[in-house]
Amino acid sequence: DLVVNRYIRFHNLTYKSHNLEYGLNWDNGGKIRYRAYAMEQFKYYTDRRSSTPFDTDSEKTRKDIYHEGGIKATVYPNKSLIFSGTAAWLRNDSSDQFQDFNDYESVRLSGFVLWKINQDWKWVGYGGWTYKEYDDRRISFTSNNPERDTSFYLGNELTLSLGDNWDFVCSYTHNQNGSNVL
Repeated sequence: DLVVNRYIRFHNLTYKSHNLEYGLNWDNGGKIRYRAYAMEQFKYYTDRRSSTPFDTDSEKTRKDIYHEGGIKATVYPNKSLIFSGTAAWLRNDSSDQFQDFNDYESVRLSGFVLWKINQDWKWVGYGGWTYKEYDDRRISFTSNNPERDTSFYLGNELTLSLGDNWDFVCSYTHNQNGSNVL
């Protein structure tokens, strides 16, 4: 994948990225499917310089390498029901050197349930939780404790088939973030 995120008013946030994902799938005959995967994302910021250890801009543009690995299990108990869950480990390494402000490790749990109610209706419920701990981002100037963030989301989607190639979709997602920052 090649992704370009352009921020019109904040050029220093604009980046392009390349994603590489590889995995191993195993299917036990139709009822349960497993996937172990790894992913690497390479981000190149077009208008942002890497910081030096003294919090000044270096001559080099900022680059991040994002690593992710996880396992996913999907269960198909019958033709109208699917359960799926994923557990993942994540790591971001930035070329910024001042306080390693953008380097972190994280774990994520997520999943969904899909229920095909009948020929015209289907419902999907989904959710996830993430815990992120920064390497050297401190919760205050006088603390040695690293910043720790949590987030979770819950949502659902109801779909009505209107015929060939047309669906009506109604969805709602709740997001909530937390941090130990004062």
